[in-house]
Amino acid sequence: MAEAYGFAIYDIYDRTFNAYPDRCTFERHPALKTWFSAPDPFAWMLALAPEDFLAFNRAANAETLDLLVDDLAQMAPSEALLVDGGMTNPALLAQVVPRRHIACLKTTPALSRLAWEESPDRRSMKDLVFQQPNPDAAWKKFLLLDRLMTKTILRESQECGIRIFQRDRRTNAEEFLQKIAHYIL
Repeated sequence: MAEAYGFAIYDIYDRTFNAYPDRCTFERHPALKTWFSAPDPFAWMLALAPEDFLAFNRAANAETLDLLVDDLAQMAPSEALLVDGGMTNPALLAQVVPRRHIACLKTTPALSRLAWEESPDRRSMKDLVFQQPNPDAAWKKFLLLDRLMTKTILRESQECGIRIFQRDRRTNAEEFLQKIAHYIL
C-alpha cells in the first residue's frame, strides 16, 4: 500500500525492538521500560497471566503512542504515513487519529496462525518464542495472547466506529488494498 500510494512507512514493530528501548524512561514509559529492562523481555511477557498481559499491553500501547507522537512531530505535516503494526488498542489510537484514517484488518484465525507459523516476516518472533524453555508451551501461550489481542482490537474497533476490513483466502490482495485505500484516502 505504501509503495502503491507513495506513503512513508512507520513500522512500530521495528521501532519497538530497535529504537524505543533507548528512548524509554521509567517516569514517562513505565510499562515499556519495565518490559525492556527485564533480563529476558520475551520470557517476562510470556510469564504474565492473560489478564495481566492485556493490562500491560494497554499501558504499553499508550506509551507507544507517546513515542509515535514525538516522531510525528519531527516529520513534515503534509507527509503521508502508513503506520504498520503494533497498535493493539485502537480505542487509544482513535483518541489521537481521526477514525477515518484508521483501518482494522481482520483475517481468519487459521490464516493468522498460518502467518505466525510460516511467514518469513514473522520468523524472528517465532524464533524468540522457541528460544524459551518449554517452547511448545511458550508457543501455545503466545498464540493465546495473540488471540486475546485480536479480540481486543476487534471489540475496540467496533465500539469506536473504526472500519473493519475482512480478508480471507478468496480475497485478492490487490482488491483488498484498493478497498482499504479508497476508504482511508
